[in-house]
Amino acid sequence: MKDKKELKDFINFNTLSIFNKLVKNALWILFVFDLIIFLFYIFGNYFNYTDKTLILILRIMSGTSVMLGIISVVGFFENIVYIFFDKRLFRRIISIIFAIITLAVAVLLIVYSTVLMHLALGLN
Repeated sequence: MKDKKELKDFINFNTLSIFNKLVKNALWILFVFDLIIFLFYIFGNYFNYTDKTLILILRIMSGTSVMLGIISVVGFFENIVYIFFDKRLFRRIISIIFAIITLAVAVLLIVYSTVLMHLALGLN
């Protein structure tokens, strides 16, 4: 019991709380931005955007999906660590599930945009 108290005193929870908020907000922003970029690509195909514009949209989607994947992994491990120190277990489990869902969406969009870019530019 004494070791756990010393560990809690050693870890500054205010700093971790700020980091948790930053990761959570970045996760939401990148997730919504990825979905918006994906909709731009779908509408771009429907409204016959030029090839360069569609490739630019695919590159933006690929880059933001990579960032979303990284932030999802960080959020996942952060919430795993928080499970041991925080009493709000249900909130952490929901956050872990959301991180897993965003990681799956990120991987799906990375594969989708990369395959379409290679098909559009030619398989070199």
